[in-house]
Amino acid sequence: MKLLNNGNKKAFSLIELSIVVLIIGIIIAGITQSSRVLDLYKLSSARTQTQSSPVNSIGGLVVWYEATSENSFDNKETDNYTDLTAADKALGKGVISTWHDISSSTGIKDNLTQSTLASRPQYLSDCINGLPCINFDGTDDTLSFDGVKIDEIIASNYTIFIVNKKTDTGDNPKVILGSSESETLHIGYKDNDEISWGHSVGNISTLNPASVALEDNNPTLHVFVNEVIDGFDTVDPKGNYFYYANGTSTIEDLDETLAGVSKGVTTGLSSYTSHTVGSGLLNTTATNYTGGIGEIIIFKRALKSQERNDVENYLIKKWLIKPDNS
Repeated sequence: MKLLNNGNKKAFSLIELSIVVLIIGIIIAGITQSSRVLDLYKLSSARTQTQSSPVNSIGGLVVWYEATSENSFDNKETDNYTDLTAADKALGKGVISTWHDISSSTGIKDNLTQSTLASRPQYLSDCINGLPCINFDGTDDTLSFDGVKIDEIIASNYTIFIVNKKTDTGDNPKVILGSSESETLHIGYKDNDEISWGHSVGNISTLNPASVALEDNNPTLHVFVNEVIDGFDTVDPKGNYFYYANGTSTIEDLDETLAGVSKGVTTGLSSYTSHTVGSGLLNTTATNYTGGIGEIIIFKRALKSQERNDVENYLIKKWLIKPDNS
């Protein structure tokens, strides 16, 4: 049977057009809602992993700063900074005045604080693989330890875990954890693809680690272990420093670039004064850190290999860190 086509064209009625618009709106709303649900799921999953992590059960925990926990920040400060109006920002929304220490260890908490509104780092809700971070602008954003608990790593072995994503594109030194004084701990970047770590200005750095790319915009898990067994090695200080990246079991090669290490104590860290997150190297603003930080965990001893692996596995799973930063 042959169907006849009378050639008549029928325009859409207003009702039909309204139905089409409504359907499109429902689809868009559904996509938007699905995205929000996914974001909430990621955050909820991260919080569950944080609560069930081995961190608080390992002895020697000093401080723990983490960007996904409900207890980490004041609620009014956890609006996504880039979505806020100038008026909201003027009220102090979206910038962090206090990053709470969530460790369960005994004693007074050692929170990270900033009293100056203009120098507070920003809260970004989607920063490191879909999870929040605290973002430092590389100009004046810093946080200072408001207690003395961090001083427990003085004259002690220590293990420090840091999850970050550097966004600076230059090759200048950038300090994640530092001080305005010499002979104190500093950790950061010597340049775009080398880590700097030491107990005075710039004395230890990685030699372009083969196992991980450290370039900007790559989320990275750093582990710094200071382990002294029979006294600090004043001849070859790098023998006391062990650096691991992105959960790899291989110790990265380190190079002594400045003979300025402390030699008066058994561990090489003689003091820790004027300590901050986001700045250091004798308080030179050119070295202020640019980028996000998701988590910092500090122990006052060199963790055993299995303990270190347990914490690394927790951080890798939660922040979706890959060995090659791909």
